Amino acid sequence: MPTSMPSLMPRLGSVTQTYTQLPDRSALGDELLAFGRASLVPDGAFGWLDRQGRITPGMPWLLYICCRMTHVYSLAEMQGRGGREMAEHGVRALTGIFRDREHGGWFSSVDESGRSTTRRRPIRTPSWCWPRPPR
Repeated sequence: MPTSMPSLMPRLGSVTQTYTQLPDRSALGDELLAFGRASLVPDGAFGWLDRQGRITPGMPWLLYICCRMTHVYSLAEMQGRGGREMAEHGVRALTGIFRDREHGGWFSSVDESGRSTTRRRPIRTPSWCWPRPPR
């Protein structure tokens, strides 16, 4: 596991460079994937990481982060970089702890006990993160 978040700016180059002139970013992608693996919370979702790659205590688990992590690690698995365990963890969180089984939809954030951390209604238009489940 990396000891700190990889620095993106020195490696990406000037914004005026064309895409083909930018340095190879596959190693940077591998570093970012390795860094993100520390966010997995067993029996939960994905935690918010600080710059040193430690989960920030007291932060709720956020639906958009879970969706993003599930997407990123699904793509990583498809590219042969490994990510199946992370993607499957995300799917379990989306269909488990974030799912509002009483009213339908998803909670935008939950605490470690699985309770919604907002007073808002659950998200009922989940097309941006997950297909609508059958009722």
